[in-house]
Amino acid sequence: MKNILILNICNRHDFYGHDVEVIEETWAKDIIDNVYPNISYYSCCGMTPEMVYQTEHKSLGIIDEECHSIFLPINECQVNTYDFFLMLMKTIKPKIYNTDYIMFVNPDVYVNVPLLNDFIQNIINPND
Repeated sequence: MKNILILNICNRHDFYGHDVEVIEETWAKDIIDNVYPNISYYSCCGMTPEMVYQTEHKSLGIIDEECHSIFLPINECQVNTYDFFLMLMKTIKPKIYNTDYIMFVNPDVYVNVPLLNDFIQNIINPND
């Protein structure tokens, strides 16, 4: 079975925080409840300035498995997409080893998880 990692790239502003809650109660719920053991889901955002100041993680982010979140020690207001993406990739590096496909989404995207899973599982790899 092919493994999929879905990363919801958001920021920590209140109106996006509500979107993350809605996502985790709708299309990501079955992933979080382990209905799809081959799919992982994380919301990814920058840390608050207080979190950045208090963390020992200055070059990598923190993966919170319990709340399916990745927090990066980056002030979102002062960062460009490249810096955010680079730090995110360094943070999730250990998870990539067991991942066949990575999907990046924004909070305004709805993912049809069963359809995505069926599609990925039916991709023919010429090396198989």
